[in-house]
Amino acid sequence: MAVYRSTLPNFYSDKGGSYVSVGAIVPTLVGVNTDKNNPATTQDPEYDYRGYLYCDGAEYKIKDYPSLYQRIGNTYLKNTDVQRNSLTFAYYGPPGTIYRSFLDGGNLYIEVYGEEKTGIDGTTYYDRVIPDGAVLSFPVLASMPTGNGILTEDGAYVLNYTQANQSLATRDDTHVYRVLVGEIDSGVPGGPVGQQQFTTPGTTSWTAPAGVTSVCVVCVGGGSASGGALAYRNNIAVVPGQTYEVVVGAPGVVNGGGQGGTGVGASGSTDGGDSSFSDGTNVTIAGGGKGQAVAGGSPSGTYDGGGSGGDNKAWTSFGGTYNGAGAGGYSGDGGHALVGGTMNDSGQGGAGSSGAWEFDGVSIYGSGGGVGLQGEGDSGGAAVAGHGRGGSGGTAGQGQGVQGAQSVTGGTYGGGFSSRWEGNQGGGGAVRIIWGAGRSFP
Repeated sequence: MAVYRSTLPNFYSDKGGSYVSVGAIVPTLVGVNTDKNNPATTQDPEYDYRGYLYCDGAEYKIKDYPSLYQRIGNTYLKNTDVQRNSLTFAYYGPPGTIYRSFLDGGNLYIEVYGEEKTGIDGTTYYDRVIPDGAVLSFPVLASMPTGNGILTEDGAYVLNYTQANQSLATRDDTHVYRVLVGEIDSGVPGGPVGQQQFTTPGTTSWTAPAGVTSVCVVCVGGGSASGGALAYRNNIAVVPGQTYEVVVGAPGVVNGGGQGGTGVGASGSTDGGDSSFSDGTNVTIAGGGKGQAVAGGSPSGTYDGGGSGGDNKAWTSFGGTYNGAGAGGYSGDGGHALVGGTMNDSGQGGAGSSGAWEFDGVSIYGSGGGVGLQGEGDSGGAAVAGHGRGGSGGTAGQGQGVQGAQSVTGGTYGGGFSSRWEGNQGGGGAVRIIWGAGRSFP
């Protein structure tokens, strides 16, 4: 509904100066909730609720009309926004368009241009213009990056604006907002489909999305000298809107170290942290690798399957441990660390393989392979230049590190570290949550 008449013929304008041709159909914030008895036309109207379109006195959810939603899918204004009641996309990079996409911690994000606005007090601020729950789809991907296979043509992806995932970034004078891109169901019976992955060490929480009543979880403990364990659990009952505790294990750290191949092995390294998911009653735990004890981390608590991390190799006559073991798998254990020889120990059941101390006659403080979070795949096999291979899509051991750099040397996730340099780290832990009909681990 046009409230302000512009000085241009055949055009109407809102208060912010967005000109609309006479006869155009535009969404507005004036509708069933507007005070129709207010005669003061210079006063700002009562704004209707975001996410709805008002037409002929009726109220419609914009999300129920995909074609319309793709065109005007924005949040309009907050209750405190008084500067305009419509938005016209008429130039490159307008508010609501995508600045870039990227992967972080295994999750796909996009950054969306924000909109500059002026508050009642005259101050300038920025706000996002796409609502939480908006749907993003790509009819044609062509050569466009897919986020390691996360995006597919004609897939539907919900844009998640939860406080935990949203952060405001400033690039020159352009304000952009970070959005988590999650897969959703497109009308197929069985409810929403999606996933969320956690890789930053520490304790956090996950909130069950609307319509989600059951999830499956895989946890991997942080790697140390020995490998971190993997534990998974299926069909965990959750309540939409309720929060659940997630813990991601930190990697273990080398204390001592071989100092470039001339010194003893690590003798006082820290353990990797446990990773876990709690439904409020039962906890699924993947133990972290050990820095001094020989045994790898093991699954515990309530779980359906998994595997222990590989054992490290301690040579007391040489003063410590020399190479990292592999992370545990979905149905088997990680490869055990070896000393001597040219090969390493393969993982089992999708687990990572171990590093080797000697490779082709050269002293190597080998690091262990990690394990992936996408479900059981091939186990880590023969060493790569003395370093273990990843299992189930995990990464191989990442080398011997650099002196003084606190290098992450264990493969992701949960691979054992190379003990060559003090400060070297194992592969970090991780937790992945999935939901949707027919989805499960391994």
